[in-house]
Amino acid sequence: MTILNMTDARHGFSEIANRVIFGGERVCIKKNGKAAFAVVPIEDLELLEAMEDKLDIEAARAAIKRGKFTDLETIAKELGI
Repeated sequence: MTILNMTDARHGFSEIANRVIFGGERVCIKKNGKAAFAVVPIEDLELLEAMEDKLDIEAARAAIKRGKFTDLETIAKELGI
């Protein structure tokens, strides 16, 4: 993974984009010496989101089994919808 500071990333954004799009590279951008965000291929983002969805579904199923959930009607009343 490539690590760049914010200034270098700003000046070389087109190059960074091409390295990510065409080379599958992951680029970490630092601000004030600390990792702030990353530019990653869309496939990486899609995989991460699919993993998060799976974990959310598993957590919801476990909560339902434990009886620790709020039904939709109650939520709608609380939100006033």
